Amino acid sequence: MLGYARLGFSPSWILTGDGAMLLGGSHSGVSENGTTRGDARPTAAPAFEGSVALDDDLFRAVRKLVAQVHADERVRLPQEALFEEVVRWYKEVWARGEDSAERLTQMGWLETRLRKELQAARTEPGTGKRSV
Repeated sequence: MLGYARLGFSPSWILTGDGAMLLGGSHSGVSENGTTRGDARPTAAPAFEGSVALDDDLFRAVRKLVAQVHADERVRLPQEALFEEVVRWYKEVWARGEDSAERLTQMGWLETRLRKELQAARTEPGTGKRSV
């Protein structure tokens, strides 16, 4: 979690999705095409190879769904591992749409895929996915 804080992300926002995304009280201020919005300061972390833009609403929706499906399937993950799962699935959903509205329609697909993955992992020994 400290690594994400060092990149400027608020640990509270990562865990709950509430409040400012970046430390210092600012949201990213970066649109889907990478330009700054309005008078927002360009405070987002720099893009890295293979990175995608951060859509706050989409990230929040993915985070809530990933956490809920894990809870429903009685799979507990350490916060760091849960965050990594959220990022992984966020990238998957991002790739499935051309804009924010289209990507948000992928939540049903995400829920189905994630449930199948967790259920399959439970039946495969050595995967590290244990139920509570």
